[in-house]
Amino acid sequence: MLKDIIDVQPLEGYKLRLRFDDGVEGIVDISKIIEFTGVFTPLQDPDYFAKVRVNPDLGTIQWENEADLDPVVLYATITGQETSNLLNATATAVTIQGVVMRIQTPKTTELSGQITLFGAVTDKLCKIQTELTGRDYILAMKAYQERFPISCTGDLIKENNVFILKNIRDFTLDEAWQN
Repeated sequence: MLKDIIDVQPLEGYKLRLRFDDGVEGIVDISKIIEFTGVFTPLQDPDYFAKVRVNPDLGTIQWENEADLDPVVLYATITGQETSNLLNATATAVTIQGVVMRIQTPKTTELSGQITLFGAVTDKLCKIQTELTGRDYILAMKAYQERFPISCTGDLIKENNVFILKNIRDFTLDEAWQN
């Protein structure tokens, strides 16, 4: 299951004390995870580094310049787990924003079919497989035909390096693109 950071306390030496929503706490030495280049250059300044905060919308830490770090990587660093093992679990109530990339041949007896979405998972664009029925399937077909972005919520599972979205709810076309 994907874990959200709910508290951060800056410490000396580019270290942070983090607390996750499942109660796990620990200290991470950020200098061992990142290079202080690009968007991370300002973090070299200890005063700027200390301005870190939790972004509850992203479930991770963030600085004023919007530089952030993947909470899965931070959780894995604290717990000593492999990031791939953390991603192989189910994440419930995950909101996916993306586009419909493929609609497999629909079932002829009912309004349903396999859909391939292309959306962001832990800050990476990934293919996500799902099955839709009824109104959601019709919306997916419209999104595919007109290239409208979609948004939906569901339980995200990773099986054999394939993301699968189950128990979908709130499947909608992106409001900015609707008439």
